[in-house]
Amino acid sequence: MRDLDVIYSKFIEKLKLVLRYILENFGEKEILMRKNQGLIQNRNFGIKNSQIKGYVFHGYGCDFRFKNEDVDIEFENDNIGFTDWSFYLFVDGHNSEITEAMCKAFLKEKLKNKN
Repeated sequence: MRDLDVIYSKFIEKLKLVLRYILENFGEKEILMRKNQGLIQNRNFGIKNSQIKGYVFHGYGCDFRFKNEDVDIEFENDNIGFTDWSFYLFVDGHNSEITEAMCKAFLKEKLKNKN
């Protein structure tokens, strides 16, 4: 589905910005532990000089806010990634006619074609 390809490209573009922000501001390791120790702010909505306008940690992840979009990422050990639900939420903000099942199938196909 062409719409999903276009939205996926936008998502990956934003995800790359998020990853760079995380590395520059949170470091590479033990991010959740350092956040729980108060070494990293739980939320920040006053980010300057960035396309990222703010973020808020939740559970094992963090929601990054852009002007008109959100990118939700998850931390597992020292790996940073996203879930199919995170991708679906991003897609829904662009095209509410695309279902969660369509997003899952799209991501499954992406993984299958990557190998």
